[in-house]
Amino acid sequence: MKPTPFNNRPNNDQRRQVQQIEEGDATGLFWNFTQVQRIGIGDAAIEMRGGRAGDSSICIKQEPTNQTSIINRDIQLGKRSANDALGDPNDPKKPRVDPVSLTNIPNPISETLIERGKENIKLGNIYSNKGLYDQAKKYYEAALNCPVFSATLTEFELGVLNGCLGIACFNSKDYAGTKKYYEACLNCPMYADSLSADQLNRINWNLGIACYEEKDFPGMKKAYEACLASGYILTLPVDDQGQLYERLGHARFDVKDYAGAKDAFWLCLSHCKAYITTLNLAQKELFYFCLGYAYLEGGLYFKAEEVCETWLKSDESVNVPPSPQRINFYAKLGDIYFEEKLDNKARDAYETCLKCDESVNVLSSVQRIDFYSKLMTICYNNKDYDAAITYCKTGLKYGESLNDFSPAQRVQFNIKLGICHFRKNNYDEAQATYDTLLNCDESVNVLNSDQRNHVYYTLGMVNFLTEKYTEAKKNYKTLLKNDESLSSITLTGRSVVYYQLGTVYFLRENYTKMKKIYETLLKCNKFMNALGPVQRGGLYWRLSTYYKHNDFSMAIVYILFSLGNFRGMPDTNKEKAAALDLYKTFGSPEKIGESLLALIRSSTSTMPKKDIWRAIGILGQINQV
Repeated sequence: MKPTPFNNRPNNDQRRQVQQIEEGDATGLFWNFTQVQRIGIGDAAIEMRGGRAGDSSICIKQEPTNQTSIINRDIQLGKRSANDALGDPNDPKKPRVDPVSLTNIPNPISETLIERGKENIKLGNIYSNKGLYDQAKKYYEAALNCPVFSATLTEFELGVLNGCLGIACFNSKDYAGTKKYYEACLNCPMYADSLSADQLNRINWNLGIACYEEKDFPGMKKAYEACLASGYILTLPVDDQGQLYERLGHARFDVKDYAGAKDAFWLCLSHCKAYITTLNLAQKELFYFCLGYAYLEGGLYFKAEEVCETWLKSDESVNVPPSPQRINFYAKLGDIYFEEKLDNKARDAYETCLKCDESVNVLSSVQRIDFYSKLMTICYNNKDYDAAITYCKTGLKYGESLNDFSPAQRVQFNIKLGICHFRKNNYDEAQATYDTLLNCDESVNVLNSDQRNHVYYTLGMVNFLTEKYTEAKKNYKTLLKNDESLSSITLTGRSVVYYQLGTVYFLRENYTKMKKIYETLLKCNKFMNALGPVQRGGLYWRLSTYYKHNDFSMAIVYILFSLGNFRGMPDTNKEKAAALDLYKTFGSPEKIGESLLALIRSSTSTMPKKDIWRAIGILGQINQV
């Protein structure tokens, strides 16, 4: 019988031979080993030298000139394995080679090697049938690794031999070998096509186990999905079904097929609960947090939390150290809630993540800095300034210990630290933080315009509130120079800048500049409305003080506006008391009323009449009281 060509399906005799091997017939594996055809290897003509038995010297008159001939020659000379003849369909440099052309050199040594290969096959079968798989593997590998012998094998025969080796390796717990030889036999179409569905399923099942042990997740995914697609899983016991679903879930998770991982884990959890109880604590931890993470990737945030909390609330979880997957889960959950502006949930997730990572150290420095920054922002937005300061300082301390802590990151933390101190009325700390920032060239160079303006604005506020008016004026003037429209700060912030800068000029008795600054506020109702009543009352009182010596009528209007804003304030308020004292210098209410009416009738007055009538109304309210 001639060797079967590669491009034909196995015939019935070949199928029977596979069955004979499985049933332990050591003589039924190969039927054509005695046929040694003398064929030229490519373009090389081979001839014997000498006439004595055992003389294996050859003369190659011409080197092979094509790829097939080169492969044939290398296999003959022991430089390649016979499996190389199968080639690689994705690599044109590795073509398939017809085993019929892989002929041994017809001399006594090669014939002895062929006979020895056949004997190794027979011994492998005998040991395999007796369950001595380590010995069987040794003989099968000796046969396969003999280039002269294995070169005589057809594709089908190579598939059979690799399949026998896969069985031997699996049963001897050599999972690397199992993976290697099962994949080789499945890559032999002639042999793979001859297998029954049950045989193919058993190979894929064993291959999946081997890939699991070798942590080959793509290979495990492929093998277990083949078992799933064929329906083989339905024939398995419940625990084996659970094992397949669980491991398939991990395989899909590893290759970032989160939707597939979720489905596999869910099937395991819903149909094979008994199997989950057989997992050890570390495996259960990994199972639940991988499922939770897969839910997160699918947008099912609350379901993800529910699954993980089910595990964390169990008594078993207390005895399990945090796994890397638990940390990754809370990191992902925190990012999601942060983007959704669910501050409390984001804070809980980040704090849990950082606490768990203390003993595991899974987070990268980039992640850790990012989480401190986000926690700082969350706490600041919720006016928990003490916690915000803590995270600012922790982030800065950790960042300074790194080689890659950038100036931009340092600036970000310091700006937030300064404003938190300001909100806590820690003015000295705020001043020191920002002074340090501005005295560092490296930090100043990376400040963007908004950050720079924010620093000068806060410093101006600090200086004003600590009565350092010269420094306040300097910082406010720098702010206005950098951003004349103050577009980088809020409307209220802009109003406060003008108000406080005008106040500084008033205290320095520079009334002309005070008037100019305050009139900028008066021209914009939005600015005036953004100020509080006390600030508005103080502004009008200061303007009245200025106009008393320049425009008596306008001074009266502004002092009435001032008292109107101070209404309801205690008389102990310094600026209200000053305004009342100034009001009394204008004479009796009747005299003030006459002055206002004259101002309405005047054609030269620049004061809007609605403002004058407003002042008359306030005058009536004051006298009524």
